[in-house]
Amino acid sequence: KEVAREAYDEHLSPYHGWMLRTVFPASFSQMPGQAVFLSKFGEVEIEDLDGEDEARVVKELRLFSETLEPLLEVWKKNFVKLDLEDTRRV
Repeated sequence: KEVAREAYDEHLSPYHGWMLRTVFPASFSQMPGQAVFLSKFGEVEIEDLDGEDEARVVKELRLFSETLEPLLEVWKKNFVKLDLEDTRRV
């Protein structure tokens, strides 16, 4: 939950007005804990989740993130190039 809050504060909060800055963080209380998250991504029952499963899921998520990063950079550059970046608050 703390990681989600940090990501929100850094990437979305600057573009949100008062109402969304109030509502968004409140929704974080509904997020599952780390074990639930890892068991869902790892397709393992939560009671069967062990250190090996956790390491595998973290490795897969890291690989997924590294795979997407270059694509996201291209998208960002295209948004700027085509003047599609909208930084107005909502």
